[in-house]
Amino acid sequence: MGAFIKSEYNQVQKWTCFRSPWSNTFFPHTEEPVFPPNELRELEIKLNKLFATYCRFYYSPTSVSSVYIWDLGDSMESGFAVSCLIKNGKN
Repeated sequence: MGAFIKSEYNQVQKWTCFRSPWSNTFFPHTEEPVFPPNELRELEIKLNKLFATYCRFYYSPTSVSSVYIWDLGDSMESGFAVSCLIKNGKN
């Protein structure tokens, strides 16, 4: 479960650092990390497990999925957004 998709939804420092949805750490390390709030992080973890299972069965065992969640304001009441990314791997 270590592979993840790099996108604009998990980047900081203009395409140089990307946050893993599995470990919630940045690769490479950054001094300016941006993390989702705890409530959204818990939902992100559950959705990543769900989509990983879905992708393995629907696409292939080598497919990769990543779900990223971020808040749209200062609190949960402001709303949040979700990005579900799937990369179909070859057998």
